[in-house]
Amino acid sequence: MAFFFILPLIAGAAVSALLWLAAEIGGLPQLSTIWITLYGIAAALVGLCIVCAVVATQVLNRLSTSNEENVQFERMILGRLSKLDATVEKPRPEPAIAGPNAPARFAQTLRSGTRNEPAAQAVPPAAMRVEPIAETGNVVQLDPAARIRAVQEKRNRGPSPEILEAIANGRFEAWYQPVLGLPDRKLRYLSGLPYLLTEGSGALAPQLWFDTASSGGRLASMDRFMLLQGIKLCRDLARQEKARGVFWRFCGATLADKAAWREIIEVLRANKSLGGSFLCEISHADYNNLGPTEIEALYAIKEAGFELCLADCSDLQRHCASARPGLFKYVSAEPDEIVRALDRGDPQPRDISFIATGVAREEDAIALIERDVRLAQGPFLAPPKPLRKEGAQAPTAGLRQP
Repeated sequence: MAFFFILPLIAGAAVSALLWLAAEIGGLPQLSTIWITLYGIAAALVGLCIVCAVVATQVLNRLSTSNEENVQFERMILGRLSKLDATVEKPRPEPAIAGPNAPARFAQTLRSGTRNEPAAQAVPPAAMRVEPIAETGNVVQLDPAARIRAVQEKRNRGPSPEILEAIANGRFEAWYQPVLGLPDRKLRYLSGLPYLLTEGSGALAPQLWFDTASSGGRLASMDRFMLLQGIKLCRDLARQEKARGVFWRFCGATLADKAAWREIIEVLRANKSLGGSFLCEISHADYNNLGPTEIEALYAIKEAGFELCLADCSDLQRHCASARPGLFKYVSAEPDEIVRALDRGDPQPRDISFIATGVAREEDAIALIERDVRLAQGPFLAPPKPLRKEGAQAPTAGLRQP
């Protein structure tokens, strides 16, 4: 298209050149440069008009062609619709059934001695009232609002029956995730996690059912189960003379249950010899909601000879500023939170060791090593694994892949 608009310029230049050559060679009167230029511009304008006329003609032809195609397309669609209407079977009116007239019915009654009532005429199908088809789940899915309502109804239905049944029967399983030392990445501790064994879904992580167990009041029994499993694992490791520790996490609701907590304290006191290797931890969220009575229960763990860990700390700066002296020996947090706290230069208690949790990348491990963080765990380092039923044969042999 741009080439066609260049043609007028070429034509104007050609006219100017011809006029100059005709004056020089053909003996025509000499023209000034201004007149030659004006003749060239005039020729260029004439060529431009010709090009515009050609382009306009082509555009009009295309528009008319497209209009004709649209008309043909509409005619084709209308023709197909008319054929479809012709092929659809239309309901035919039922033929009227001729019944006997009144004299014939009277004579028939006299002969038979009984009165024949006229038979009820069948209602033609066309006259029957058609009830509207109820919307099914497949139909309402076409409506975006219906889809939103379906999702909300699914959430309101709550957990699946298999999860409720597994929680009610206490089908918990102890899984353990290694806590490795940095930078050598050797096994230092094992952190306990309760998994739920269901019939259809297998072993479920705590985040999938923990709220349901909390609302059902099953956290105390779960904590007691994990306590006994952790002590058993500690004893197995001690018999192998392996310097390993086990973290046992308990819930704030278990602290508030006096009867359940009394049994747990008795178990801890009976296993006081494991105080150096069996560590108790509570989440930061549960710790923030504890009352004075629950805080005294935490100090009872210290008096029984066991160390405490504050797990999943979301604000290291605030905790270190308001921490009760001597209560926690370990504090676990995400790698980014630990790196930010160390880079800010926040004052850190000397008797607290950091544990980085949720390490998912090699860059996280390198950043922790550069800041002299000695303990870490996460899916990048080692995933959690279930404990064998027959007990641990070795520090890592006692753990099998899920």
